[in-house]
Amino acid sequence: MSDEPNEHYRLSPSSSAAWTTCTAQTGFVEEHDADLPPDTSGPDAIWGTQAHSYSQMILLSHLDRGPAFTLGMIPEEWRECVKDYTDRCIESISPHGSTYIEARVPLFYAPVGKGFGTCDFAHITPERVLIRDLKAGQGVSVDAEQNTQLAIYAQSLIEDLRRVEGKAFHAEMEVVMEIDQPRYRGEEPVRRWTTNVAELADFCEHIKTVQELIDSGAEGVFAPSEKACRWCRAKGICPSRQEAFSVVPGDVFSDLTVIPKDQLPRVARMDDEQILAVFKNADVIRSILSDVEDYVLERANMGKPVPGTKMVKGRQGNRKWVDTERVERFLSRNGIPKGDRCKSVLLGPAQIEALPTMKERLKADPKFLERFNDYISRAEGKNTIALEEDKRAAVTFDANIFDIIEEQPTVAIQEPDEDSIEFLIS
Repeated sequence: MSDEPNEHYRLSPSSSAAWTTCTAQTGFVEEHDADLPPDTSGPDAIWGTQAHSYSQMILLSHLDRGPAFTLGMIPEEWRECVKDYTDRCIESISPHGSTYIEARVPLFYAPVGKGFGTCDFAHITPERVLIRDLKAGQGVSVDAEQNTQLAIYAQSLIEDLRRVEGKAFHAEMEVVMEIDQPRYRGEEPVRRWTTNVAELADFCEHIKTVQELIDSGAEGVFAPSEKACRWCRAKGICPSRQEAFSVVPGDVFSDLTVIPKDQLPRVARMDDEQILAVFKNADVIRSILSDVEDYVLERANMGKPVPGTKMVKGRQGNRKWVDTERVERFLSRNGIPKGDRCKSVLLGPAQIEALPTMKERLKADPKFLERFNDYISRAEGKNTIALEEDKRAAVTFDANIFDIIEEQPTVAIQEPDEDSIEFLIS
């Protein structure tokens, strides 16, 4: 890999999904940097960094490029994720190819010496370029198709290998780019985008064009979207993003700051077109409200509260024991039976399946898996509303509920006679 000095570039590969579409974002964030919360790594990012480090040591050890390092040397909470990822990487390695682990490459679109990226895993053969990116997060699924971060890593690696090692990459050579997300639940851990060297270069032309536009200082365009806004530091104050509120009738927001809630003007009834617009934008509107709240809190934590707000103490947290062992002894001495003070609850199916011993048994014994599933029930999904373009089939009914109600026979109510009245009274 190239040894030329590089520094962190303002247009990073990891944020490329944002700056390649919302070209005004970078300048807007830099302009308001002093009033924005710091860009710090959360617990998930720190956990992921450690997973990358362990994976790198295992793969380098496997290739005899580093000291001996095994899965047993990793803390247990990282083992499953690291094993799944490194096993797949090792399976991809062929004897007639070149393997690169955590390869540091100059970004193809950045000025010389101004930026670098890191390929988690790459394997190059005369027939194929394989790029694999480890995503250790479990909350948000990452797509591979048209993924600008993957494209940047692949194109940067190809150009660097051409320049430094003189490798040849013909136009029709296959390029496979993969997202490997071992901890994500609900689908296959590997997502794949397959193209070729020529098509990849064409795709990356747009990235280079946008980079030149932003670095030139030209006015960019705001283009809020789920991907562009998710990690944007300025999403809580972005004026373009707030335009989602335009779908709501204006009188909903009439002088909310000065009129008490119980005296707000009655909102005119929305027509079906407005209702559909609000429904379509419901997630965006909710996220905007949440992001504004987060921004106001961060400003207060920075000692720069938004005028009209102040930091106050919230309600106290739930009570909890200071020392459970001492509490146990105290309650026992005072005659509180163990059955009253403690309870044992069977774990749910997902928690039982996650037990290491259970995983081994399920893999080894298909009949045991069948018997285990016999003990599990699952409620049918509740009816919900989706847009017409949703791929799920629409729920249909055999008959109109109102017709059913109208067809019910009329029951005559008989007046009670005197004998039955006397009987009831007695």
